[in-house]
Amino acid sequence: MRVAHTICDEHNAQPLGARPRDEILRDLLGSVDGEMQVEAPFFCDVGAHIHVGRHFHANTGCCMLDVAEIRIGNNVFLAPNVQLYTATHPIDPLERREVEMGRPITIGDDVWIGGGAIVLPGVRI
Repeated sequence: MRVAHTICDEHNAQPLGARPRDEILRDLLGSVDGEMQVEAPFFCDVGAHIHVGRHFHANTGCCMLDVAEIRIGNNVFLAPNVQLYTATHPIDPLERREVEMGRPITIGDDVWIGGGAIVLPGVRI
């Protein structure tokens, strides 16, 4: 996680005209199938669990807690402050004392997710 956080910090700190932000994230993400634009600030836990298709755009304040896979299709747009959370835990307090778990998120092609939306673990759109 430390590597992912460091790369996110580098992405978020880039001044205009410096190394393009998207190049920085390509080094972190599991796969990128084409053009993408991710506005700062951006945050993720691991990075390698995130896979994006062609023509992906994430507006400012995007947060992806990727303890499990996040698969994003082609022509997907995330409005400001969209959060994708794969992390989950049991509801029962005794079971919750154990380790956290994750469930994947899948977003298909031609999807737009509105500002401030939270996508929970295991959701398919």
